[in-house]
Amino acid sequence: TIEINNIRSRVVPAGAGGGERIVVKAFSVDDFWQEKKIVTKPDFALFDVEGHEYAVLLGMRRTLSAGYPPNIIFELQKGEAGMEAFEKISSLLSEFGYNCFGIEDDYALERVGRSSDTITLFSASLIPNLLSKERYCNVLATKLSERKILSLGARIIHK
Repeated sequence: TIEINNIRSRVVPAGAGGGERIVVKAFSVDDFWQEKKIVTKPDFALFDVEGHEYAVLLGMRRTLSAGYPPNIIFELQKGEAGMEAFEKISSLLSEFGYNCFGIEDDYALERVGRSSDTITLFSASLIPNLLSKERYCNVLATKLSERKILSLGARIIHK
């Protein structure tokens, strides 16, 4: 169920109070790709699903096991729920060879390729700390090694 009001839209459990409700059909990424007979291999996935990141990734297991996409960005909510989600998500993604990094800020991705700016990434061990302080944390899950990330001009903070 999606709640729509004049401030924002969000996914809420069925029966929760709030604005107008719209029921939408949900399906996994894997089922969508299979149903539409898509054979193109994705390079990148980006999703912001308000606490349902783990479920989205579970619905991508076939795609992930085939080695795609090599880069994924998702948002985690702050607090205990975000920290618990990150533990499950990072464990799942590590099964498929992904490394997770916290992204410095909302605008870091817009600066990719600009020679004057360096993107700062935080090692996975620092993500729980970020989630305890910030309202959310964007996470990059990538199959690139730290060495490759550094060669692309990013900075990685470990402590």
